[in-house]
Amino acid sequence: MPKVTDPALLSQLNGGGMVQIAPGSPTIPGQVAGQNISNAQASENLNQDRASAPWVLRKIKAEALNTEAALRKQQAGASLTPDKLKAVRVDALNKIILARQLKEKSRDGWFATGFLAPTMSGVGGSAARDVQAKADTLKAGGALAEVLKLTAANGGKNPFQPMSNSDVELISRNVANLDIGQSDEEFQRAVDQYESAYRRGFLGARGSQKALQDALVKLGLEKRVAKPAVKPAQNDGWHIEEVK
Repeated sequence: MPKVTDPALLSQLNGGGMVQIAPGSPTIPGQVAGQNISNAQASENLNQDRASAPWVLRKIKAEALNTEAALRKQQAGASLTPDKLKAVRVDALNKIILARQLKEKSRDGWFATGFLAPTMSGVGGSAARDVQAKADTLKAGGALAEVLKLTAANGGKNPFQPMSNSDVELISRNVANLDIGQSDEEFQRAVDQYESAYRRGFLGARGSQKALQDALVKLGLEKRVAKPAVKPAQNDGWHIEEVK
């Protein structure tokens, strides 16, 4: 096919918005849609587009990921139905009760913890065996751990304030040491961490401090704190009849 080299003819061809093809560079656009763009400028624009393309793609991908994360977070929050919250409160209460029983058993049982406990845990009916079983149950996941893992997987934040990040880590990943071979003091400290975390989890699942205390008092695991008696206010000599 013969090349068009006549400048006048090229001008006429490009006047209607056609793409100018320079004789020496058939791949570089010149005039586009009637705009007066030189070959050098068109080449520069093309290079700029190529340079900015990765940044544009990264921006689009980041926006898509943010939208997806927000949607997952919304779905995770919507999954906290009243029945799910109730299941979390029941699970938290059972774990608190278990922690109290575990501390009592480890404190009072013979060789329940300490360097002989791992050996004694193999003896049926021993305190160490009972403590080991309860410790395994305390570490086992429940409704609260399930929700925390699901929320973390969906990129959401902890939905059970006032639980702290360390509480979430403890319950969802069992990072506390419940080895019965350690000293009883260290073992009880680890159990206390679980109890405190589950207490905050109970409150975070819309439970009340009063309901929690009532349950523990009823089970004999906690004594109700008596409110201090309020002394009647003393007057300075006047009588009630004087202000009627």
